[in-house]
Amino acid sequence: MPRDRRGNKLEVRLSDKEAQELFALVDSLGGPLYEKLKAAIASAVAEQCRGSFLWNVMMTYGCDRELARMMLREQYRERGSTWMQKHWGFSGVVIRKGLRELGIRTKSRLYNNAPHGLACEAFARYGGIENVLRRFQTVGRFSSVCKVHSTTLGQYLRKKGYRYNRNTGRWEKCQILTL
Repeated sequence: MPRDRRGNKLEVRLSDKEAQELFALVDSLGGPLYEKLKAAIASAVAEQCRGSFLWNVMMTYGCDRELARMMLREQYRERGSTWMQKHWGFSGVVIRKGLRELGIRTKSRLYNNAPHGLACEAFARYGGIENVLRRFQTVGRFSSVCKVHSTTLGQYLRKKGYRYNRNTGRWEKCQILTL
């Protein structure tokens, strides 16, 4: 946190709109001094120190919190946290914490590396359980395409009333017998 000559902390409070306008103005001027001013504006908006994940996000998206929230939500849903770690250069814990601070709902650690998250989302994305089983024949093949672990997919199928038939090597819908 920056300090004045007497050692007191300097605090800047900007609304999102003010920060965007100020960032755009400083960005249009250019120069090394203006880069430092842009960094200070990004620190104020992100409420983080220079070099942090949210600071980098604000510098990238011009201190526009709504644009940053929209872009990060899309990246997280479409590509997953593993891609975000490579792209942004921060650990998964730091990225998930930053996403939560921006108000983006994150998946549990068990599912966060899968771009499509839970098994139900993966099946829905590819047209439902019946279509997936018809198209891919095995859960292993579908797992490699949707990037959800095959064990997770199998557990979901069992919950939905499917059983693996070892004789045929296929998943089949169970017939419920009532007496």
